[in-house]
Amino acid sequence: MNREMHICTIASGHNFAIYAATLLVSILENSDKDDFFIFHIITADISEDDKNKIIELKNIKNCDIIFHYITNIEKYKKWVNDSNGCVLERWSYHIFFKLEIMNVLSDLDKVLFLDADTIVLRNLRDIFKIDIENYYIATVCGIELSVINYIGEEGYIIKNGHSTVENFKENMHINNDSSIQRNVKHKNVETWFSTGFMYMNLKYLRNILNENKIEELITNCINSGEIFGDEVIFNYFIEDDKILKLNDNYHVTNAIWLKEDCLDIYVAHFAPKMFNLFNMPKTKNQIYLKALKYFSQTLWFKEDPIYYINMLLEEKSNYYEKLFDIKLFAIIDMIVWFIPFRKKRDEIRKKMVDKIKNIKYLIN
Repeated sequence: MNREMHICTIASGHNFAIYAATLLVSILENSDKDDFFIFHIITADISEDDKNKIIELKNIKNCDIIFHYITNIEKYKKWVNDSNGCVLERWSYHIFFKLEIMNVLSDLDKVLFLDADTIVLRNLRDIFKIDIENYYIATVCGIELSVINYIGEEGYIIKNGHSTVENFKENMHINNDSSIQRNVKHKNVETWFSTGFMYMNLKYLRNILNENKIEELITNCINSGEIFGDEVIFNYFIEDDKILKLNDNYHVTNAIWLKEDCLDIYVAHFAPKMFNLFNMPKTKNQIYLKALKYFSQTLWFKEDPIYYINMLLEEKSNYYEKLFDIKLFAIIDMIVWFIPFRKKRDEIRKKMVDKIKNIKYLIN
């Protein structure tokens, strides 16, 4: 008898269609022959070509792929526009499509939601065996803490532009972020959960994620100039005692930045994305290599492998160029540090940096 598993993700735009397809391949490749998946893809603007490439994945293994189109996007666009930058530009309005899951999947009681920029490394059947009858969701809490343990200092500085890992730790602690605290008073870094991995009890979530209450929360965020996104909304309305907290190995964020391979996890969350130029790890670990393997089974890669191979080579080149700049500018800072007058120090630093940039320009 087939085990039927419903999995939902969001794929709006070309890049996220590719990410979603890679995710689906990883799920199918890590399944048993009697596992049957029904994939629910929420979108607003996926092209017919990208849609057909995703449907082609049925040739890997028999499954259902259902596209759910969100038409009420003006409300979410307005939230972003009215926020005056409090919804970060890199998030876009698509992040709020997670609020539509309960509506578009009205016939389901439970679903596993995964962000498109994740890959699956193990069979997911264990997750669907989890009893969440008395909970709103099952998820991993406090994943920011695991990031601190895994990420390397050199990699973090390249990725985020902060000067030290201490700065990283300070920024990652949500209980140090007063703007979030004002909205989600019962949350701290240990209990905050990422919405990139949620085994959802839709029966209960339909009752608590009330449209009017959400509008009221968003209005308060906009009026007070506070940063908000889908995670703030879910963490605000879902109380801690209604969250079934899973072990860290169910979901690891920043997976390609792990200093050591961690292949016993179920879901690896990339953050940054699979193809993002210089934001790549110094050493391509097994998680990243598996993602490339899954991606290579999609039609995007099969139809134009040279394009994506060149992209990977460019990533490597850009990574080392940025690493060289960071280390070189650090040396410049050490050299000019002993100049007692700040104005003179800044002037000499600027001349040295400009000279290096000019040399690099002439070489290129």
